[in-house]
Amino acid sequence: MKIDNEVKNSFTQWIMKKGFPPIYMIGAFLTLFVFLSASQADQLIFKNGRVMNGTVIKETPSHVTISISGGSVKINRSKLKEIKKGTLPTAKQKKINPDDILQIKHAPKDLVPLAKEFRKLLAKRREAKNAQYQMGKYQLQITACEKKNQTLLKKILYGKSLITAFQNEIAKIKIPKQTPTQKAAITEFNALLIKKEQLKEKRDSVHAAILTLDQKRIKIIKERQKAQEFYFKSMAPINIYFADLQKFYAFYEKEKQKKLNSTSSKQIKTFFARMDRYVIQFQKEAPTTKITSRKQNGVTLVHAVLNGTISGEFILDTGASNMMINETCAQRLGINTAKLPIHEVILANGHRIKVKYSRLKSVAVGDATVNNLIVEIVPNSPNQHESGLLGMSFLKNFAIRLNGATGEIELMHFMPQR
Repeated sequence: MKIDNEVKNSFTQWIMKKGFPPIYMIGAFLTLFVFLSASQADQLIFKNGRVMNGTVIKETPSHVTISISGGSVKINRSKLKEIKKGTLPTAKQKKINPDDILQIKHAPKDLVPLAKEFRKLLAKRREAKNAQYQMGKYQLQITACEKKNQTLLKKILYGKSLITAFQNEIAKIKIPKQTPTQKAAITEFNALLIKKEQLKEKRDSVHAAILTLDQKRIKIIKERQKAQEFYFKSMAPINIYFADLQKFYAFYEKEKQKKLNSTSSKQIKTFFARMDRYVIQFQKEAPTTKITSRKQNGVTLVHAVLNGTISGEFILDTGASNMMINETCAQRLGINTAKLPIHEVILANGHRIKVKYSRLKSVAVGDATVNNLIVEIVPNSPNQHESGLLGMSFLKNFAIRLNGATGEIELMHFMPQR
C-alpha cells in the first residue's frame, strides 16, 4: 500500500530536525505507517500517483467527497485514476455468557415456564436481601432505644432516691408551732423555715425533672415498639422467599426428572446443568430448621442445646434484647460466676436486677445454631423451672414462622451470597 509522498517527506523532515537517531526514525516511520494503514477505510488514487486516505462519504457522477482528519474534501472525478474501498473493522462479538440459556428468550422452548419461575424467584430473593438489610437497621434502632431507656431509668431511680432523701431531711426539721419572740430564737426559726423551703424547692425540682424524664422514656418506648413492629413486618419478604423457594425446588425437580428422562437434547442438558448451580447455592444460603414448642403460662417454650453439651427449656421472647440463662444453667456449663463482674439492669417495670455477662461457644435450637453468643446470667427464680430465655441476640439471625395450631416453629437462616 502506497503512502502519500507529501506525508512521507514532511514526516522525514520533521524527524531530521528533531535529530533522532536513524533507529528511532525508522521505528517512528513504521508506527505512522501502521497507524495510517489501520485507520484508513477508503483510498483515492490520483492519476499523478498521489494517494489520499479517508472515508468516502458522498459520490456523484462528477465528484467524490472524502472525509479526512482535517474535514472533508470534494474531488473532481477527472483527476482520479481509481477508488479503493477499504474494509471497516469488524465489531467484536459479544462474549457469550453460559447463564444466558437460563433467560426466558434463550431457554429451550419446553423449559420457558421453568425459566419464568426462576426469574420470579430471583426477584423474590432480591426483595428478601433488601428486607434483611432493613431488619438490620431496625435492630440497631431497637438496641439504641434500649440503651437510652436504661440510661433514663437510672436517672429516674436516682431522682427518686434524692426525693426520698429530701423528704427525710424535711421531716427532721422541727419548727415550733408558735413564733418565738427573742431575737436569737427568731433568727433560728427563720433559718429553719428557709431551709425547709429550699429542700421543698429542690424536691419539687427533682420531681419535675423525673416527670420530664418519664415523658422522654415513654417516647423512647414507643419508638422501640414501632421499630420492633417494622422489624417483624420487614421480615415478610424473607418468609415469602422461603415459601417460594420450597415450591420452586419441587417444580424444578419434577421438570428436571421428566425432561432428562424423555430427551437427549444437549441444550436441555446444558440448561439443567447451569440451573443446578443456582439450586445448590440457594439451598446452602437458606438452611431451614423446624422445631416443636409448647405453651405454658402464656409463654412459648423451646428446647435448646448450649455449647453442644447441656440442654434445657427456654422461653422464646422476641421482646427481650439478649439471651439469658439462670445461675443453675451457668453452673452446669462450668461457668465460674464468682469471677464475673456484676452489672445492674433495670427492667421495664423499674425493678433492678443484678446480671453477669458471659459468652457461649454455641446455642442450637434444632439445626439452627448461633456461635459466639453473649448471654446474661441472672439469679435463679423459685417460681420458674426454665433454664432462661432466648432473646433477639439469638433470634435476630433467623426469619421466624410460628404455626399457632401445631406449635411448630420454622427458623430460616438467610445468608445470601452475592
